[in-house]
Amino acid sequence: QARANAILSSWVSMAHSMELPENGKDLAERAVAQSEVVWDDNEVKQLAHLAHASYLSAVAVFDEALSEAMAATDVTDATGDYGFADLTAGTYTVRVDTSTLPGDTTTRHFRLSPSSFFQTNTHGAEVLYGCIAEAVGAGGTLLDLYCGTGSIGIALADRVERVIGVEEVASAVEDAGRNAAANGVEATYQCAKVEDVVHELPLDARIVVDPPRAGLHPRVAKALAGAQAEALVYVACHPASLGRDAAILAEGGWRLTELWTVDLFPQTGHIEMVGRFER
Repeated sequence: QARANAILSSWVSMAHSMELPENGKDLAERAVAQSEVVWDDNEVKQLAHLAHASYLSAVAVFDEALSEAMAATDVTDATGDYGFADLTAGTYTVRVDTSTLPGDTTTRHFRLSPSSFFQTNTHGAEVLYGCIAEAVGAGGTLLDLYCGTGSIGIALADRVERVIGVEEVASAVEDAGRNAAANGVEATYQCAKVEDVVHELPLDARIVVDPPRAGLHPRVAKALAGAQAEALVYVACHPASLGRDAAILAEGGWRLTELWTVDLFPQTGHIEMVGRFER
């Protein structure tokens, strides 16, 4: 009860500003006024529903305001510092030092729009990209699947002849194109779901996949299992997904020969994994 009251008190003022039923406001005020309120089951259900509704309303209001602010603002890192993104400030430019990668002597700059994904720990991303570079090798075409803003392909561009990226989020694809041009990288990006176009792609290239936590779409996993790629590298933020997809790839003759782990979120249970598959 004490915990419930504390949680409710944090949104009571919000309840008054949202379009919620009057009984929701009354119940919230009771939570604040009485520290020993005894709730019946029906009231608990109402409170849970209303708390969720107020949360969604607050998120919607914040998202709208943030989008308006970002649309009117273009911010780059003028301090020379990097590794931290001011997400409330609009489009942001981050710097990733790839000069430690074999065959690369540059520092890459990436422009990010609000809805585009990028590794929040950019210092850790430098370590991650080093592992990917070691795993994928050099030469030929790099096929960057689930490429986001193009960071992996662009970071490894000096090691290959060309980069092809596929990503379903339109704003990220736009970012990828701008980022490639800004970094002098020859790259082609396609806005599509990987599972919808996988059979149209050059699966004999060097392939890097960096899927979301759910892992590869079954059609993608099956297609890659039969691919005759020069190298196949799987970047996983969820080890269980890598384990499941590795079994599918193994059915096609792939073997997981090397595995790297990168601690992007110290003192948490989350790790990033990079797996190299060979035939």
